[in-house]
Amino acid sequence: MSIWMYIERTREIGILKALGAFRSDIRRIFVAKGMLIGIIGGLFGILGSIAVGKGANYIVTTVMKKSNLDIFQFSFIQVVLLVIFSGLLGILASFVPANKAAKQPAVEALRYE
Repeated sequence: MSIWMYIERTREIGILKALGAFRSDIRRIFVAKGMLIGIIGGLFGILGSIAVGKGANYIVTTVMKKSNLDIFQFSFIQVVLLVIFSGLLGILASFVPANKAAKQPAVEALRYE
């Protein structure tokens, strides 16, 4: 994820730097994008795990014929913590490309095709 985030936005970085954007502005863009990617990925992962868990619970209850047997249980606090954790992982993963992009000169970024 990190190197592609840098490569696909090289020209945009050059334009922003040519217009007078600071290094901190470029870093902020990359970190915000990394956080959003992490949160959205975490939400999709949670939704997928809930779907698989509900399906597994249904299969277990129909096979064992017990109505109140829930093997996979999900709490709201776990879901919130997982979304926060995935956002933090996205932020951590975006630090390297953010610093690399912030240090790149505008002329080099505009020359990139």
